Amino acid sequence: MARYFVGQKYNLSVSQSREAVDELKSRGDLDFQQHNELLKLTAFRHPLVHDFLGKTDSRVQLMVSQKHYAIMENLFVEWHKELEQMA
Repeated sequence: MARYFVGQKYNLSVSQSREAVDELKSRGDLDFQQHNELLKLTAFRHPLVHDFLGKTDSRVQLMVSQKHYAIMENLFVEWHKELEQMA
């Protein structure tokens, strides 16, 4: 979603989610805390999706119990509003 938002809002093409998250922070769309939380999710997603590092239930449980995903809903709502206003 971050890559799509960067592409639509800034007409930039980034190949990595990390690049999009960094770009959003550098342009003021993310604060320090939001940036850090999204980096954690990005770092977690890669091995999970690609089945690297022998993901374990405990690692998934840690991410869920610490609610790192909670940031996503608010950001999606904000980004959706911005994209609608641009249309």
